[in-house]
Amino acid sequence: MRFRLGGCAVALVLVLSACGVGSGSDSAAPDVAAAETMELVELASARDTLPPAPHAATSLTVLLTHSGGAADPGLDAAAAALAQRPDIRVAIAAAGTSSDGGITMSGFPVTGVNGTDLVASSIAATGHVPELVVVGIDRTDTPGAAEAIAAAAADAGVPALVVVVEGGDQVDHAAAAMQLLEVLDLELDALLDEPAAVHRLVVPSCRSGSLRGRLVVRPTPTAAPLGPSDCTSADRSVPDDEASAVGAGYASLSRLP
Repeated sequence: MRFRLGGCAVALVLVLSACGVGSGSDSAAPDVAAAETMELVELASARDTLPPAPHAATSLTVLLTHSGGAADPGLDAAAAALAQRPDIRVAIAAAGTSSDGGITMSGFPVTGVNGTDLVASSIAATGHVPELVVVGIDRTDTPGAAEAIAAAAADAGVPALVVVVEGGDQVDHAAAAMQLLEVLDLELDALLDEPAAVHRLVVPSCRSGSLRGRLVVRPTPTAAPLGPSDCTSADRSVPDDEASAVGAGYASLSRLP
């Protein structure tokens, strides 16, 4: 099935069955105090820099997960971004979470599931069949099992998108969150092509300058570390591989073999 997503008006549509919260239920305010660490500046940036846009007539059901646990700031940033989209229904589940569930740093409920069969476990827990699995936002300097999770989803017939942000002393989760939404807007047909495949989105954390755009490129082997990005690069050539694109300050989107 192919369709285009429309805009991003601020709306919260979360499918959170394991915690007793549905898209039409009345829930108590999130227990933010339960989170042990609060990276407020970074998380606020991930939420507040996303531009509004018109409502859409179509919708997409997304299973959001992470190679870590519920408290990872990358998972929270992705949840905050997707929650602003009225055209996206989100179930958040993670294998690194207690079977009783958990919450992200901003209070989004997370369902604990069986990591060996993430898709089936999530369907059983939430009652919703995902059209796309999003794994992230991971960091390049803390590699996890994101690709393995995504590959298992694709093997189960559900396409997957791994979202990775450049790590280091400054991590721009906001840029990665915005790129995630743009890819869902502009590249959704490619993501949902059959047979189900895994795509990877890698986003620089620009210490100076700004993101130079996004390129569809060849993937770099997972074992090969990505070097630091230079978002002020004067090189006007167009990179065609993942490592070169990120190093030159571009976000990269690639289909993994």
